[in-house]
Amino acid sequence: RVAMERDRAAVAVEAQYKRARIGIQSLTREYYRHNATAVRCVRELLTASGEKSIVDLDFIIARAPLDHIAIRSFGTRDLGIDGLRVMFEELGYVMQEEVMRFETKRVVARWLAPPRAPDGFPPLPRIFLSELDVDACDEELKTIVDAVLGRTAQGEVRKSQEEEVGRVARWQLPSAKQYAQCEKMSEYAAWTLLHGYRVNHVAVSVFQLMKMYPDTLVRDLDAVEACLASNAATARARWNETSGKTIVISPDGLLAQSALMAEPCRIQLYKKSEENKDRYGTKSVEDVYKEYSLPGTYLEFVVRLPKPEHANKAFEDLLEEDLRDGFETANANVIFDSTGRGGAGAGGAARGGEARASEEGRAPASIAKAGYGIHAEDSGSGSGPVDAQVLSDVCKYKHMMLHRFKNLAGDRGHENAPVEAEGQDEDMQQVNDADGVEVIDLT
Repeated sequence: RVAMERDRAAVAVEAQYKRARIGIQSLTREYYRHNATAVRCVRELLTASGEKSIVDLDFIIARAPLDHIAIRSFGTRDLGIDGLRVMFEELGYVMQEEVMRFETKRVVARWLAPPRAPDGFPPLPRIFLSELDVDACDEELKTIVDAVLGRTAQGEVRKSQEEEVGRVARWQLPSAKQYAQCEKMSEYAAWTLLHGYRVNHVAVSVFQLMKMYPDTLVRDLDAVEACLASNAATARARWNETSGKTIVISPDGLLAQSALMAEPCRIQLYKKSEENKDRYGTKSVEDVYKEYSLPGTYLEFVVRLPKPEHANKAFEDLLEEDLRDGFETANANVIFDSTGRGGAGAGGAARGGEARASEEGRAPASIAKAGYGIHAEDSGSGSGPVDAQVLSDVCKYKHMMLHRFKNLAGDRGHENAPVEAEGQDEDMQQVNDADGVEVIDLT
């Protein structure tokens, strides 16, 4: 009888996990369909790690090792975190007590832990939910947000482009003027008015990548950069450097994150209404739209190290629950800027390891190498100045990794041409190849 109850419980756990996995995959499918750069980068990481199968879109959706998925919202009525959390809790996710506040951005965030994975199944990603604290915003910004959120009545509906750009929202698109005014006051608000509840970004877990491919060379965030820089299809990826560096590390040294800048997407916004008169003198009013290249979604990379009580465990014995959990407000504050346009060094192209390490005066992402036993002797504290010899060793390590990945790419016979994501047309591909996003002209 005890064995039967145990089997019944195991079946229930597996059924819940599978339901949640289907829900997560439906979210990531739409994300990858509209972010060709993310598809290329994940494909490169999997292939460079030793994957022998054909890494198509379905493979990436099913197998890409994700740390978390992020969604933005508005903290008003039922449009915020409390409205979003319900659908994830129905899948077995559990809301955590941690509340992160980003005062300058007027944003609040919380996260949900995934249901337990049955034996033999990979863990599901965490869910990171954030919302704009509308009540804390200036009156001008609140007026714009309220005007857009309220514009759903018949006769006021404008082009929504949900299918074309992957937009998921309960409100209509802002006009070009509203978007530009909003962006000056809050990039977060402007992005969310534009895209709604679509997945803002997914984060690749380096730990889970190593679990999938024990012999992978991608064992820290520097190796991620070297891997992507080694292939022409991904070398043009633009990194978030708003903090002056590409990698941000938590104060406890156990969480490291880096991210690409948002993939530009083409979207039509209402510009103005023109009154026309035909040859018979009949007047008509026509809405004029203009297509803009604006920030879309982006890809993040995460390294989590073991908690102190598990620090001496062998890597093969480590589990996801042994790692540093949750998020770090200071890290997340930088990662948020991946959908922005400004900031010191924002959107810089990938640079050589030696140059960046010398400029930062530290051993980048050294915590990852130390935590997983890779070149532990080269690791510093992860912040502040480091010994010149240590810095030299880290530079040599990064230089070596870049050459190794280039050699791997050559052995695999990689094509140089980027590979498009499913469902992308020529216009979208031009956006994917663009170096930046457009500044809206209000004239």
